[in-house]
Amino acid sequence: LENEKLDGVVISTPSSTHHELVELCASRGVHVLVDKPVDISDENIASIRKSVAKSGILCGVNYNKRCEAQYSGLKAALDKKMLGKALFCDVRMKFLRPQEYYAGWRGTWKYDGGGTLMNQGAHPCDLLCWMLGEPESVLADCAALNHSIESEDWASIAVRFKSGARATLVVSTCAAPRRDYLDFDLHAENGSVSLHNEEVIFSSLEKISELAPMPFKHPVDDFIDAIKNRRPPMVSVEDAEISVRLINAAYESAREGRRVLL
Repeated sequence: LENEKLDGVVISTPSSTHHELVELCASRGVHVLVDKPVDISDENIASIRKSVAKSGILCGVNYNKRCEAQYSGLKAALDKKMLGKALFCDVRMKFLRPQEYYAGWRGTWKYDGGGTLMNQGAHPCDLLCWMLGEPESVLADCAALNHSIESEDWASIAVRFKSGARATLVVSTCAAPRRDYLDFDLHAENGSVSLHNEEVIFSSLEKISELAPMPFKHPVDDFIDAIKNRRPPMVSVEDAEISVRLINAAYESAREGRRVLL
């Protein structure tokens, strides 16, 4: 930052350090793209918002799933009520990670902000909030089933949204053998869409991946264009903090054994 005239930087450090580096970049007028999650707490995210507002820099958040055509197509279909009212969504994100994966900052409350829900689960939680809107409440259960870590390698949450829609999410890093897949099933009044990773398994709408393709294949490409054209990046801090609040409410629910209102 001191030796080079930078237009922007990508921040991909441990999650709880993001606000410190945004502040550092903002003080020098350098635009930032922050890896998911934007940070791990309301306090840290408020610090990011303050730094961005004070400096006037651009700040985007890296949620690359939003760039995938099947998700952007489904989002467009829901916004246009092409399937009627969204009713419920079931999501399963099953990964496998060795114990060595957790040898450093991952799986710690201080740096990762949790475990598989905050880390891997950041993506499906963002997709759910992007498509179904503001979450209203969450009921969750978390456990460390097959790793020696502070937080969880398995989580299950049930979410109620202000729209009336419901969602369930199971996310884990102990699903052997390693296949690492994301299943995303959306059911609405007049039809359903089922996705497996980048593949449309079933859709009540034809060519859903062609409905609203994103202009950029990755948030980094979007970020570069945003800097060149001085426009907001694809995902704002305000967009990104919604799913972080959901995840932290889920952790509170799991700790206290009750449904938590957001």
